[in-house]
Amino acid sequence: IDRLAKLEQAEILKQQWDSTFNAITEPVAIIDRNFNVVRANSTFASFSNQTVVTTTNQKCYEKLFGRPSPCDGCKLGERFELDTVQTQDKATRTFMVSSQSFEDEGLKAYINIYNDMTEKRRLERRLLESAKLAELGTVGGSIAHELNNPIAGMLTFAQLIRMDLKGNEPYYEDILEIEKGILRCRDIIQNLLSSIRKIATEPVKSLKEKK
Repeated sequence: IDRLAKLEQAEILKQQWDSTFNAITEPVAIIDRNFNVVRANSTFASFSNQTVVTTTNQKCYEKLFGRPSPCDGCKLGERFELDTVQTQDKATRTFMVSSQSFEDEGLKAYINIYNDMTEKRRLERRLLESAKLAELGTVGGSIAHELNNPIAGMLTFAQLIRMDLKGNEPYYEDILEIEKGILRCRDIIQNLLSSIRKIATEPVKSLKEKK
């Protein structure tokens, strides 16, 4: 009776451990030093397009990524990143892998936790692009401001000269062309500034909408 009670208790503990193990939302696998999968949770199985992961001569890189050899940058027992890898569900992802070594009854193995960093990396890239475009907007605004000041002065003087003329001077048409040219330069700078502001603010709006 005591032995049956212990067996029943062991079975309950096993079920509790399995439930906890499979409740982890990130792929987790216990692998040996030869990359054979000893145990994996249900999330690992879903990423490898399986209902459950069996443990008969299955390599972690084969089951999770469909690779014929270990992943580039893999460091068992350390923390490492797998950048732009394709899982068995045909999705391209980035994983930060936390690999912890342990020994149990003579078996040296590693617990690998695959943290999916795909969305975080994508947001980081978009934030970096937004920062660059915002900087571009700042520089463009400064340049436009520095150019607008002398252009405004030239336009004022050209208009004052034209107002003092009677219209029959031989250089009257030249003054009109100078004024038109200055106005054209002013409009170009204003259009450029508007375009830069639009480009600089669009990624930020899109990022807010995404959140």
